[in-house]
Amino acid sequence: MVPEMSDVKHILITNIQLCMRTGTEIVTRDLARGFQSLGKQPMVYSPSLGAIAEEIAGAGIPVVDRLTDLPAVPQIIHGHHHVETLMALHAFPTAPAIFVCHDRTAWHDYPPVHPRLRTYVAVDFNCRERLVEEAFIGEECVRIIPNVVDLARFRSRTPLPKKPARALVFSNYAEPGGWLDTVQAACTQESLAVDVIGSGTNRGTHVPEEVLGKYDLVFGKGRCALEALATGCSVVICDSRGLAGLVTTKNVRAWRDWNLGARLMTRSLLVESIREEIHRYDPDDGADVSQFIRETAGLESALRAYLNLYGEAVQAQPENLSWPERLRLQLQSRQQQRDRAASSSPMVVLQASDVEKLRVVLDATPAEVGCAGRFTVRGHLHNGTAHVLSSMGGNPVAFSYHWRETRTDHMAVFENPRALLSMPVPPGYTLPFSMTVIAPERPGTYTLEFTLLQERLVWFDGLAPQFPVRREVFVVEAPSLVWQSWT
Repeated sequence: MVPEMSDVKHILITNIQLCMRTGTEIVTRDLARGFQSLGKQPMVYSPSLGAIAEEIAGAGIPVVDRLTDLPAVPQIIHGHHHVETLMALHAFPTAPAIFVCHDRTAWHDYPPVHPRLRTYVAVDFNCRERLVEEAFIGEECVRIIPNVVDLARFRSRTPLPKKPARALVFSNYAEPGGWLDTVQAACTQESLAVDVIGSGTNRGTHVPEEVLGKYDLVFGKGRCALEALATGCSVVICDSRGLAGLVTTKNVRAWRDWNLGARLMTRSLLVESIREEIHRYDPDDGADVSQFIRETAGLESALRAYLNLYGEAVQAQPENLSWPERLRLQLQSRQQQRDRAASSSPMVVLQASDVEKLRVVLDATPAEVGCAGRFTVRGHLHNGTAHVLSSMGGNPVAFSYHWRETRTDHMAVFENPRALLSMPVPPGYTLPFSMTVIAPERPGTYTLEFTLLQERLVWFDGLAPQFPVRREVFVVEAPSLVWQSWT
């Protein structure tokens, strides 16, 4: 039985720095203040202190750059960042811990291994993949707690105007000479005034909640996008990686699962593409998106989720194992998972000459679907190569697809979900398959480009004349009923 959340009072939050107003620094500040408002006694450790540390300390919360200076022994360690989490575990040998992964690639966010660290949190599906697929942490040890917004700070703005009058690029990564120029050029062509907030242009602000409500359309990603949506702005997800598009009621649930971030930005960031997104501005839909964010992404939901995890960690019965033995078993378990993944794949890296020997035959596909509607593609894959095709282990083969605008030949959606092979496919064997396809969110005439890829290596498009397999689909505005008739 999990103890009452009030049983856990002394909470130590670690972070690599508290001086630059980056995403995890804002999270640390908001969590600490939130726990304090619930009667807890949060404490914060970071080896690099600055402006955010001063904000936290100004609220009466202890902030230290030496763990020996903490005023109390923590009952739980809320770990952000690899080294700082391990330092806290070493300093307090009786405290259990959780580790929160905020980034898919940063070295300092790689999950540590420790006997008192048994629960890992991902802020989105992208980070969950890092924990499970790269760090080989058991799925039973991983939870997802999305990033949230302090709604007491970010209050709703007045209703959006019928046409956007002011735009904002809200990003620390927007710099002259890069993607910022593209967004500014598009706004200029649309006669839309645009400002910039972010450290990349030396125009940062420590009170974005006082600024965002002045803008109708915001360009950004991640936390910046989330704060703008909570305020009531319409938001286009983009940065140097590329373009996702305007956040709408049709995509906000799915995009929130990916933290409004990197994995969504699969389109080329072009002036014309940005102008298209500006034209999609809809004040009524934008208000509904903001309402959804305010109902589901408030700070209180994260506080409750974390306090429940703390209670579970504190309540967990200690195992009758020595510290070195527990660590040895954890490391052994991860290595065994790595070995299984490496040994389970008979796949070689397929060459163009191999791809030419694959054949995909699609059954009939619907001629018309609704915006963001779903339908099932069925067919057969024939393996004419000398290799076994597999979706297991390293270099997996999978089905996927793209959406291309038929009239302009513009790639509308490149990156889409994968479908794994249901079984290894020996040479000469034909495998029946099915895959759920999600239509674009905007109406129009599109070409479905169905294809395969060898994950992290190569798409089969263009390697052989039979890929991709194309089907024309008309996407209509009305809600689609095709899902029922085609599955």
